[in-house]
Amino acid sequence: METNVTRGQADFDPSAPPPFKIAEIRDAIPKHCWVKNPCRSLRYAVRDNFVIFALAAIAKYLSTWYVWPFYWAAQGTMFWAVFVIGHDCGHGSFSDSRWLNSFVGHILHSAILVPFHGWWVPPYFFKFLYPKLHTSIVNVV
Repeated sequence: METNVTRGQADFDPSAPPPFKIAEIRDAIPKHCWVKNPCRSLRYAVRDNFVIFALAAIAKYLSTWYVWPFYWAAQGTMFWAVFVIGHDCGHGSFSDSRWLNSFVGHILHSAILVPFHGWWVPPYFFKFLYPKLHTSIVNVV
């Protein structure tokens, strides 16, 4: 790949292939990171829910107008964390147990009013195209 430097900036060609292979990325990740640990996964899920309830209690206790924007940002971040854990359950990366993945994912996504099992049933996009999306985008497995 040829680069030109202009004013200290290297030209980037998004159409050029990257200078590394996916196998190199996989090899750079330590082997213990690929091992699923349901106890650790459950601890993260419990910890995140504890933080959600703690933030709600703090916001209710303080209950002043200038606290609420901070609360909304923090709680939104925590709800995103719950979504990500549930989403990982859908991909089977939470544990090796399909039942545990399904149970935890359903509970977590229900708590934030997001369908969990809906990812595997119609509409057409989620059943057939969504798995194809993940085979070509952000896939290092």
